Amino acid sequence: MQRYPDGLWRELPEGEFQADNPNHSLFYEMQFAADDTSDQLNSFIESWYEFFRQIPRTIHHLNLRWWTDSNGRDIRRNPYCFSNKLALIHSEISEALEGDRKNLYDTHLPQFPMRDVELADALIRILDLAEAYNIDIAKATIEKLKYNRRREDHTAEHRATANGKKY
Repeated sequence: MQRYPDGLWRELPEGEFQADNPNHSLFYEMQFAADDTSDQLNSFIESWYEFFRQIPRTIHHLNLRWWTDSNGRDIRRNPYCFSNKLALIHSEISEALEGDRKNLYDTHLPQFPMRDVELADALIRILDLAEAYNIDIAKATIEKLKYNRRREDHTAEHRATANGKKY
């Protein structure tokens, strides 16, 4: 992947991936690749994993100050730390819901709808938490995406049944 002057990322070599093409994304590629069990799929997943794995590491590094108390001690010693951090993630999601319900714009970043900013906050907190507890969120996400593609209850046919998921 290479970042171009326009700020977009493009896969190299051979220009197979172009982020500026709305029909060409990593998930679009994965949609087609996920039906394949070949080495090509495994290669694609591994390259995506290595890219995705850097995001939580970077976010956690930028937020190390959140992981120490006023005396500089690691707050993960507290057995409630993980659940407290999950509650903060939940609060960000609730704020996104409130922003969406009331069509509000964020007070700190007024150029964005509140729901966008609060979802970003939740994502930052999720990735930071995962890295702080050595959770391989990239691998878990990839495996969950692959699993969900095979789930019978995620098919249109199953959803149309009497007991199928309606949403």
